[in-house]
Amino acid sequence: MKRLPDSELEIMMIIWDLDKPVTRFEIEERMEEGRKLSPTTILSFLSRLQEKGFLEVRKAGKNNVYHALIGREDYMRAESRNILKRLYRNSAKNFLAALYDGDSLSGEDLKELEDYISTKRKERQGWGEYFWMCWRVILWFLLRSFCCICFPEGCGGVTVPDG
Repeated sequence: MKRLPDSELEIMMIIWDLDKPVTRFEIEERMEEGRKLSPTTILSFLSRLQEKGFLEVRKAGKNNVYHALIGREDYMRAESRNILKRLYRNSAKNFLAALYDGDSLSGEDLKELEDYISTKRKERQGWGEYFWMCWRVILWFLLRSFCCICFPEGCGGVTVPDG
């Protein structure tokens, strides 16, 4: 996914915030005070965004209506990974250290980060338990199949192993 210049990103942020197909007029109305762009400039940005695959344009009466093809979360995730890779050599620790050492993180920010990491750990543990349960069932099925092939007179009571 291509990185957007600030001006095009500003247009996309407006479209994402509105969360619906929008016209150029609606974008103009949402532009920040002191940052009014001419209608042709906005149309130029919209055309570039369409060429890059970020927007789809449809005709609605006399107006063009623009619809986001790429979601905010998808773009932010890709851009965050790109920044992490380029500036911090794929190290979340280096990134957080730069924020923390620069006094950019408040105590509240740190608490929020701890809670987030704790939640992600719990989710991973839950996934890990699910993975091992599935693995045990697969092993049981393979053992049972093997026993029934090798010992047609009976499977010898093979049971699913417990956790």
